[in-house]
Amino acid sequence: MTTIADLVGHVDYLIQDAPYSAVSNSIRRSVQRFMRESMAFTDTVLIRAQEGVKDYHLPIGECRIATHIISAKVTSNPCVNIVDAVWSTLPEVTDPTDPYGVDSSYGYWVEGLGETNTVVNLQQTPKKDSTLAVTYSWMLGSDSCDLPEQFSTIYLDYIIDGALHYLLSMGGYDWSDPKKANDHELRFNFGLNKARSDKKRRMSGALPMIGRPFLGGRRW
Repeated sequence: MTTIADLVGHVDYLIQDAPYSAVSNSIRRSVQRFMRESMAFTDTVLIRAQEGVKDYHLPIGECRIATHIISAKVTSNPCVNIVDAVWSTLPEVTDPTDPYGVDSSYGYWVEGLGETNTVVNLQQTPKKDSTLAVTYSWMLGSDSCDLPEQFSTIYLDYIIDGALHYLLSMGGYDWSDPKKANDHELRFNFGLNKARSDKKRRMSGALPMIGRPFLGGRRW
């Protein structure tokens, strides 16, 4: 598997005067931005919703930080068979403090997106044990964590472009070069658009899935 440290060699030979810490930090920023803005890396977790409990920590581990909640679905079966279960989609609550909102009595809102502790809050307290399925997009949580395999293959060049953009944008150094930084930013943005397009193709079945997004009672 590949980590941030494994990508340093792809950058530091291009900017040899930059210290290791600056290179690794630039790669991390590039990776996290790519994952956050593309929303191309998704997964689904099943959470046992308990009677009388409204708030649920998203159990995704320290190597992942949730960036967006794509959907939240619930079924009354606490011992769920994903394929056979009947799922209801919960609307996202735009203002949980508004007692007269159209979605104020049935839905969910999220706290801690972009942080290590994301909590899904149910607007309506479960009256019995059930199952909650939350589909989310994520970004890397730590330098020591394994990167998705696509970062050592199809998206590698774009991640390097993003890292070079950050390094070359740093003022006051021998390697600073705003024009080249802009060129690499353009290539990075091209990669972002490719990742978004790839995601749409995966959703249509034209490409294999990354992760396991949950759609209509099935897990791919």
